[in-house]
Amino acid sequence: MIGLKDMIERFNQLANELAIAEEGNLRFKSKFVPVHKVAQQYYCEKKVEMTYIYGEEETPEMKLGREAHTFLLEDTIVVKREELLRKIFSGMPVSVREMHLLGKHNKIIIVGVADAIFFYGGYPLFLFEYKFSNRPIPFRDHHVQARLYCY
Repeated sequence: MIGLKDMIERFNQLANELAIAEEGNLRFKSKFVPVHKVAQQYYCEKKVEMTYIYGEEETPEMKLGREAHTFLLEDTIVVKREELLRKIFSGMPVSVREMHLLGKHNKIIIVGVADAIFFYGGYPLFLFEYKFSNRPIPFRDHHVQARLYCY
């Protein structure tokens, strides 16, 4: 298992790498790949491209999801990343909301925000990704998004 010091150092290293780059060498001069954009490609690759070019207009569904996520954060406490990681590595049960995650695959930095993760014994046991739709089962891209957070 990776240690607390290594975890903090790795996160800070990736965050600094993003901060110092004026522009990225990826398509659309991006410095990183957002997890949700990778997942959206399973729905429609062209839609992802058009969003980068023209921006994205908020739909009623997106507004509902944003409001629901905001509501779920109402009773949460903001803590510094190092404090959070110390609690996680203490082995005690910890539930985290809106956790920023950074990873690297080859030379590409992948960035995402997991809705909720439950840690026990220093390990993530459950990942929760809230999707607010009328569909009884998640779409394929939702599974991809959750899997990337587990990567």
